[in-house]
Amino acid sequence: ALSKLSFAETQSGDHNYFLVDGTLVTETTVKKQTLLAAINSANDYDVIEVRPGTYNEILGTLYERLYVFGAEGARITIIDASGLKKQALYLSSESVFSGLTFQGANPESSSFDGGALYLYVSGDQNKPRFIGCRFIDNTVGDRGGAIYVHSGDPMFISCTIAGNLGGNGSGIYNNSSSNDITLVNTLLWNPGSTPEITGYPASVIFDHSLTRDDATGNVLIDGVNQSTANPGLAFDYSLLSTSVARDAGTLSLYAE
Repeated sequence: ALSKLSFAETQSGDHNYFLVDGTLVTETTVKKQTLLAAINSANDYDVIEVRPGTYNEILGTLYERLYVFGAEGARITIIDASGLKKQALYLSSESVFSGLTFQGANPESSSFDGGALYLYVSGDQNKPRFIGCRFIDNTVGDRGGAIYVHSGDPMFISCTIAGNLGGNGSGIYNNSSSNDITLVNTLLWNPGSTPEITGYPASVIFDHSLTRDDATGNVLIDGVNQSTANPGLAFDYSLLSTSVARDAGTLSLYAE
């Protein structure tokens, strides 16, 4: 049986388990007040647990392959880049992020790409994963209001990408036709003057995922027009019980 990950002050083995808690008074080798401090101390395959809270920080460039997770989910574990004038995260590794919100990023320069997330992952380990994460209310002057994928094959599972604004691609900008971006059970809803996905939208795979039709403004679920412009979202971008997305989608990606 698999054992549940849990933090221990005294650790042994080749890898570390870090705990991030903004209420800490004193830091230790493996307990940090900010996620950036934990990332800067971590090495490949380390684990970082983030306790609930709002962390006003940017995470810089990440090269190590890490597992970073919000212990109690994205709604109460928030990386808020408001006022810091850069992307929240520049990711150049096959890391896994789970249960975190990335919000409020607004890079200062109009030439910046990727409001919350810039992906530059190459080689045979180019598949970062985001599970149960939210990318909301980010803004960028150029490409990718929430996410810019320069290179890599990222997967977004049960994520919310909503309320973002970009000069070229409100939600996602895909830089290359060789990138395979997969959205599974994910909401992509960023009404604005530019399309949801720009660059190479044909390389984005939808599986049980919702987005907006750029021509009509209608809801698309796995590319199928739902004949309504109302996705049925609450104030926090969660699905209302009456949403057309409830129990909708195809099994094309995992069809037998």
